Amino acid sequence: MVKKCVVCNTNYNLIKQLAKISQLMWNMDSYIKDAKNDKDKEAEKFWQSYKKDCLKNAEAMKALLIKRVKANKFR
Repeated sequence: MVKKCVVCNTNYNLIKQLAKISQLMWNMDSYIKDAKNDKDKEAEKFWQSYKKDCLKNAEAMKALLIKRVKANKFR
């Protein structure tokens, strides 16, 4: 008998990474605040840019998950 998982590895990986990147972006707010408090424009700019890239990637993961759900490929 073949046992099926509730969520396949691909979907699980997308969900897990979306959660991780969301937590990372949450933490980046404090990194940006720390850089501002330290008057470190270089670090502040870096964290803002990195957060922007992470947001773009998170949106792509979210869109892919939505597409998979709508196509009934979420298993």
